[in-house]
Amino acid sequence: GRSLKGSMITLCAIDSLYPRLAARALRLSRARFEVADAVLFSHTPQEGPFRNEIIPQITSEKAYSRFLLTELVNSIQTPYALVVQWDGYVTHPPAWSAEFQAVDYIGARLPFLPAGRASGNGGFSLRSRRLLEVLKAAGVTNGVLVTAVTPKGPAEKAGIRAEDVIVGINGKSIK
Repeated sequence: GRSLKGSMITLCAIDSLYPRLAARALRLSRARFEVADAVLFSHTPQEGPFRNEIIPQITSEKAYSRFLLTELVNSIQTPYALVVQWDGYVTHPPAWSAEFQAVDYIGARLPFLPAGRASGNGGFSLRSRRLLEVLKAAGVTNGVLVTAVTPKGPAEKAGIRAEDVIVGINGKSIK
């Protein structure tokens, strides 16, 4: 099948803990995959084939998630952002498919999930600009964004629609 075009992607890494290794991940990814843009978001600039955007030091998972959910969109001009990390980067781009464009989010499968569960990790992930814009507009800093609902399924019957954000269940916040 056709592959996802790199001209549609901004490659990015967000890292205040291991910025030198994140820069390495960007270099390795760029060596294997041509992209429209590449950027390292960090409190300290690094050398490499990418632009540096200086951000306040990220000191927690919550701050990392907040940046991904509400700030990343400000620096992405392409239809997709491919987020890599120091320990997760592009290794085999021919495995990518143009079908990836049919969804707003694809994350690396978490290895401890049972077979058939294809939930994605937020670190190494492909995110559409459309998703990033929706998250920012909604002010989402925690919770779960509904990207699709099965017609006539339990979620639809309960009134849940695509682009809803679920921030809690039975009075308990989702972190």
